[in-house]
Amino acid sequence: AKGTRYYGLLQHRYDAMISSSAEDSQLTSILLNLGFVSYLGWTPAFAFMNVTQVSMLTLPRLSALYGAGKAASAIGRGYKSELHSSENQPEAIRRIVKSSSWLAHPTEVLNRVVTALATYELAYEKLSPALGKKKRADMARDKAMEVLDRTQYDYAPENRPLILSKPVFRVALQFRQFSQQTAWQMGEAVVDALNKLPTE
Repeated sequence: AKGTRYYGLLQHRYDAMISSSAEDSQLTSILLNLGFVSYLGWTPAFAFMNVTQVSMLTLPRLSALYGAGKAASAIGRGYKSELHSSENQPEAIRRIVKSSSWLAHPTEVLNRVVTALATYELAYEKLSPALGKKKRADMARDKAMEVLDRTQYDYAPENRPLILSKPVFRVALQFRQFSQQTAWQMGEAVVDALNKLPTE
């Protein structure tokens, strides 16, 4: 019975995604593109805010899992590694700068790469060597993917609430996935903290 309900939900979401794509008009596409360029593509304020996401969301989670000092050091090494590797890709950077997402895309990539590198390093170090290198690497990779999803979020169309898949809501609530998922994370953290309070 539970499997049937899950299948029904997946089928419903799939049908809604297909329906949403079919309903998209040229006007919807134009408005979505204008919204992206206006709010993200050419806005230094967004880039500044976005680049703080690692310190505001990833650092607290990694600190809870591995300790504040280790988390901060690993994130610092992640930034150093990614910024150094970017120096060796001038052509790629030039292509990014020419696009309308010249600020949004690099900061988003930087956040995700730093989060993945720091989490992988911390998780691998914490796992017992007795597990073997391959098992530790696989488990550390899975933890990195989990922290990425929990702190940098998955903005894929299939991960949107159904209401945000309708054309009118896609335009009106274009950038609300971040606030929705962050509110959920904060609420979850409060509930978790309250559940861990000592009982009299």
